[in-house]
Amino acid sequence: MADPMKAPQTIFSGLWRVDSNFESTIHIKNSLVVGPLQVTPVLYMADGTEYDLAPVLVPTTGTTMVSVNRALAQAPPAVQGHLSPYGSAALRYRGLPMSVAGVVDMLDAPRSLLFSASFMMPMMAQGMKAGMQTLEGLWWRRNPGVGGFVSFANTTAKTVSLNLGRSGGEVHQTGGVRLLTTTAIG
Repeated sequence: MADPMKAPQTIFSGLWRVDSNFESTIHIKNSLVVGPLQVTPVLYMADGTEYDLAPVLVPTTGTTMVSVNRALAQAPPAVQGHLSPYGSAALRYRGLPMSVAGVVDMLDAPRSLLFSASFMMPMMAQGMKAGMQTLEGLWWRRNPGVGGFVSFANTTAKTVSLNLGRSGGEVHQTGGVRLLTTTAIG
């Protein structure tokens, strides 16, 4: 029988960004009380290029941080041609599900902006008709000068379709998404 403490696990975060003045930091927490865990942070560029960072040892019931900006500045030549100002991320480890938790904090201190994106397990398609799923969110635009974007990360090897609905029933067809896409709103 396979040892559940050695099962490969992956959790995903939908967004990191380093444009403008943004500093993105991945915070990793080990929930285990029995020992440290080795975790491999993975960055995905906007074109889908995978960049596996050096594994980090997260102490027993402890946390560690990884700078996305620093990792991009030290990217190997094979990745440098694919660098982008935003992307998605994953954390890979061996152990029980939910032994590791994480969040990406995106801080633009000069503009007093902080966005956080939590790492999550991939969504399961069980019980869904043909893989269809509806996710809802809320965004408010105070005035016409305000803009925004929605970021989608596909954690599967298959292309998926997305429809972005807006108030008043308007639907924007984004087409097939293989890895990461960003759609402007407003």
